[in-house]
Amino acid sequence: MKINSQKSNNQTSSPINEGLLSKIMEDVNKQMILQKNLLEKYKPIIEKAIRPAIEAFNENKPTSHIIEPSIFVNNSKMTIKDAELIAQIVTKKITEEKTKRRKKAEKITIFHTKDNFLYRTPKSKHHATVAGEIQIAILKNLTNEYTQSFQLQDKVKSLSIDSVRKSIGVINGKVKHQLHLQTKFIESNRGLGYRINPVYKLSFK
Repeated sequence: MKINSQKSNNQTSSPINEGLLSKIMEDVNKQMILQKNLLEKYKPIIEKAIRPAIEAFNENKPTSHIIEPSIFVNNSKMTIKDAELIAQIVTKKITEEKTKRRKKAEKITIFHTKDNFLYRTPKSKHHATVAGEIQIAILKNLTNEYTQSFQLQDKVKSLSIDSVRKSIGVINGKVKHQLHLQTKFIESNRGLGYRINPVYKLSFK
């Protein structure tokens, strides 16, 4: 099988994901040391051959057909055994990165019950109680799109923007520690206002 997806002998047209390339080469290096340290001999060939696969990964396109063992053999005097090993390493690493990307894209749902109880699954480990009319009103009026501070103040019927800011700080602190979140639940942006971090989805029950 020949490589048809390469745009030229030296470069592809899209920016390469150098971080992913480095991760793949690191894994290849670990394995190839066991194969009589053949990495230096094959490194230019490997990098050139896997670039189209990384491009496809960046664009969320299928990659399996781009990293078959025959691709490496066709571009070198590499043995079938070495080519199969490298293809396995590249496939594994790209699959791992796809999984990470998918998980990152998936929103974490935070549930808000009628009795002002916040939780995420598993509920027994991640739960908190929201107290105070302003805090409750803030949660009911924020979405994943920014709301200007003065608009939010008006919606929650707060006496001041500072009061809104402090209430959001309380919510963020409580939710981060009791629901064990890695990032802020409510984000702020000067000039844009506040929003529920797009990583999360607030669902009312």
